[in-house]
Amino acid sequence: MDVRDHGILLRSRAMGMLDAGLTQKKVAQDLDVSISSVKRSSSLYKKGSSLVTKPRSGRPPILKRADKIVISKSLGKCRQSTRKLAQRLKNRGNPVSHMCVYRHLTESVGVRSFKRQEIPRLSQKNIQDRLNFARKHQYWTVNDWKKFSGQMSLPSSSL
Repeated sequence: MDVRDHGILLRSRAMGMLDAGLTQKKVAQDLDVSISSVKRSSSLYKKGSSLVTKPRSGRPPILKRADKIVISKSLGKCRQSTRKLAQRLKNRGNPVSHMCVYRHLTESVGVRSFKRQEIPRLSQKNIQDRLNFARKHQYWTVNDWKKFSGQMSLPSSSL
């Protein structure tokens, strides 16, 4: 982990352990952090710099934690389009674009968009044929099904 990801208490504890005479490797093992994090914190401490995490530069994230939860929970029962999710977040008081929702779904959640495969509708004749087949074979045993091939037998003269 990077030194900026550790809290002030953890860094202060690491500096206290180093002042007590422990090695950087031992401190890293005891606190379950990387050695490079301990080295960076140690060098900042020796220079007299503050161990407090500095404010981040750059644009703050638009999606709040609650918004991310709303988006993730929408994947459950009925999937919604990114536009509908963006509208839902707008109604909650956080206007975001549908691309922002799409980006969160693809990068953070790992969901990719897809177009459902179109399935041809069954005709009335097809429905009736299936029903007749099911009724005709309703009481077949396992042995009957083993003999069934699903192929029509044609007379050899028609070939």
